Amino acid sequence: MSAGLPALGLGGVFYLLLIIWMIIRGCVEARHGCVRWAFIGRMTLMGSIMVAAVLGEWLVIRKAIELAGAYIPSVTSAALPTPSFSLVLLFYSVPFFLLALVLLSLGILRLSTNHERMNANIAALEFVAADKLQAEVQVSTSRSPV
Repeated sequence: MSAGLPALGLGGVFYLLLIIWMIIRGCVEARHGCVRWAFIGRMTLMGSIMVAAVLGEWLVIRKAIELAGAYIPSVTSAALPTPSFSLVLLFYSVPFFLLALVLLSLGILRLSTNHERMNANIAALEFVAADKLQAEVQVSTSRSPV
């Protein structure tokens, strides 16, 4: 097993999505009052550094392969061709797209459910739970000596 590049895994993608969500939510909450812009700014800076590090890693790896190929010709034939920037960007954006698709699907499902029926089911479950609790209290009080 080999280690991957930092910020390219799912953790990095979800972290960047969280930063984007914090910015959007901060803009929405700005109308209602207190927003922690200093914290959001620090997280945005960290996310920008992560993206810059990914792009820097891509450039360094590409230049290292080119440099090795210039001095050792056999390396050029053995090394895999480096992907283009657009391909790297495409692969990096696929998890964002898939997560957005899942969240959109969940939002549509949430809107399409019948809330009145769900509230009735919740009320029925609460009634059953309260009835069961009352029966247990009656059983425990009937067992205890008076």
